[in-house]
Amino acid sequence: FLSHRPTGRKNQRTMKHPAQRALMASLCLPPALAFGFGGLDAGFPAAHDAVTSFFHHPVAVASASGTLPTPTLDILSGYKDLLASHPLYTKMATGATLATAGDAIAQSREDGSYDKRRAGSFMAFDASYRALQHALFPPIVRVCDGHFLMSVAAAVPPLAQLVSDSDAFYFGAVEQTLASQL
Repeated sequence: FLSHRPTGRKNQRTMKHPAQRALMASLCLPPALAFGFGGLDAGFPAAHDAVTSFFHHPVAVASASGTLPTPTLDILSGYKDLLASHPLYTKMATGATLATAGDAIAQSREDGSYDKRRAGSFMAFDASYRALQHALFPPIVRVCDGHFLMSVAAAVPPLAQLVSDSDAFYFGAVEQTLASQL
């Protein structure tokens, strides 16, 4: 992964492949992007509020504090703070970082030189797609609360008994998944 390059300095290491440099650079992207565009997500407080209750649902959030080491918890805590203070840009930076890292890994396994244009297109697409999701998911969560599928299931006699015993949360999760995939 790292190689020694004679530069006159002791123990200085450089990365062999441009894809490795891109991967390492992509790991630095989220803090830079999340802190660099403060205030632009201020127009989306209603969107943020619409999904806040979902994040506090006992089924949706699992506690991992007893299994993760402290440095990992610190990173996750910092990330959650960024999501709370700058949700749009944290999501965009996360998507761009993951897309760039994934493409860097894929390109490092291919013959040929690192294609910066390809990596940039993956980064731009994923950041844009995350912005679209940020805008669309709150209305999807608000509208798809389970009542559509519950009414369909209630209309089918063998399933009608199950609907009365079911939690709308699970039907809502299926509706939200279907709506976000269409």
